Amino acid sequence: MKPGYDYDSPQSVYKLGRCYKTLPDFVPDLDGFVLHSKAKPTDFLSTSLTSRGYIINEKVKNILQNFKLPLHAFYPVELRYKKQLVDKYYWLHVICDLTGIVDYSASTFFIYKDYSYDLGVIKVSSKEELLQKRSVIEEKNKGHNVTIWAKSLRLIEKVEYDFF
Repeated sequence: MKPGYDYDSPQSVYKLGRCYKTLPDFVPDLDGFVLHSKAKPTDFLSTSLTSRGYIINEKVKNILQNFKLPLHAFYPVELRYKKQLVDKYYWLHVICDLTGIVDYSASTFFIYKDYSYDLGVIKVSSKEELLQKRSVIEEKNKGHNVTIWAKSLRLIEKVEYDFF
């Protein structure tokens, strides 16, 4: 984000991360994304600010609008690249919780460190067990970015969305 961005603002991009059951009741302040000078402004841009959304360009937005999506919203983004404003980028905020239809026993989970290292498979048989084991691992490894992620998920019922 640009220098001086107010992360504590009630409309901050950080507040979007808390909106996972419904769309936000505010217009998010997305005025301040800065793309690293060695990056390339592609159709999809990654962000580590929150796992609840995607930065996409207008081409992707137009494509996605033709498909069946779960509850979602597009918000305009101010994106700067090499000190120039890049037009027509959007934050796609998606509300979609499919954790209730995951077959946890048939899925594969692993312990993940620093968003780079696979520390091995961990057996999980339910959503509650996943949350409990994740909590224990994160507490034990406080400050070391260690958690549990899914390597593969099997769903117990068909999903009607094209993107989720």
